[in-house]
Amino acid sequence: MEKVEEIGLHDLNSVEFIGKQYLDVPSLQLFSYNKEEFFENKDFKVAELDKFSNDRYIYWLNLYGLHDVELMKEMAKKLDIHFLVVQDLLDTTSRPKLQHFEDYIFFTVKAVHSVEGINVEMMQISFLLGKGYVISFQEKSGNHFHHIRNILRAKGAIRERGSDFLQYALLEAILEDYFVSIDKLEFVISDLMKLENMEKSDPTTLFTMESLKETLQQMKRSLQPFKEAMNLIEKGVAGFIKPKSGKYFADLKDQSAQLIEELDFNIHKLESGANLFFSYQSHKMNDTMKTLTVVSAIFIPLTFLAGVYGMNFDNLPELHWRYGYLLFWTITCGLLIGLVFYFKKKKWL
Repeated sequence: MEKVEEIGLHDLNSVEFIGKQYLDVPSLQLFSYNKEEFFENKDFKVAELDKFSNDRYIYWLNLYGLHDVELMKEMAKKLDIHFLVVQDLLDTTSRPKLQHFEDYIFFTVKAVHSVEGINVEMMQISFLLGKGYVISFQEKSGNHFHHIRNILRAKGAIRERGSDFLQYALLEAILEDYFVSIDKLEFVISDLMKLENMEKSDPTTLFTMESLKETLQQMKRSLQPFKEAMNLIEKGVAGFIKPKSGKYFADLKDQSAQLIEELDFNIHKLESGANLFFSYQSHKMNDTMKTLTVVSAIFIPLTFLAGVYGMNFDNLPELHWRYGYLLFWTITCGLLIGLVFYFKKKKWL
């Protein structure tokens, strides 16, 4: 791997933060552990970094807040992180990827941070996996890895494995958030597609469907590179992952494929719902037009009769007849009743 000194500080100095700042001050936490020992430093300082030189421990360094460019540069210098990686770390809009360097593997993924109704907030989380350590970079604090911290504190199975298994556990936690989020969105979709919502003829229903579809497509676009990365690991392209740990990353690939299938299913469900909405509205419009047509058909002959007898010519036989007016209304009402009966028999009314 090229060292920072070899590529020149000019390149490192050219990096800049691209994204939204969530925290005022970044924070670092360091977890050091082995099967018997566990240490947690909730207020770790970059100045204390020593490249994780003690082979007795597995290290997990977590950073909240990516906006502090100088802090990232300092970390890059101490850990010999390539400036291209620093560039990707600071660009929270970049596509998820996996890159293999001589001393570490670089991951960047999109995680679901929160779900509020039909709104899903995504967040970039990046990782450096090296020999005996994992570094995670998060835009802001969240509960993605809360249970993993508890497992480490409680002397769980993760403490008996290497850094590659810790990386697997962190990635699995991200996928678990996707499963939970999709379950929440499926509940919203099922509620939205109830018949009574279709009958309301409210355009808001259609707008909500389109918003949900866009959200699901965004999640799918985030998962597709994740699946590709796990596929590369399964093929043995990425180092620092022991062969016996390969099956865990293969399971992550299967989980991401399952998530993509669920997203596709729900996207198609929303598309079908939109088509059903338009079909139902078209059917209602046809019913309305049919009713108006029948009403017009009923009153056309009545209007004709009224027009004929409204011309007031003296030679109309019924004009001066005593019962002419009664006869007119008898014919009119009889015609009206006859037409209504006929249309009902034809089921047009």
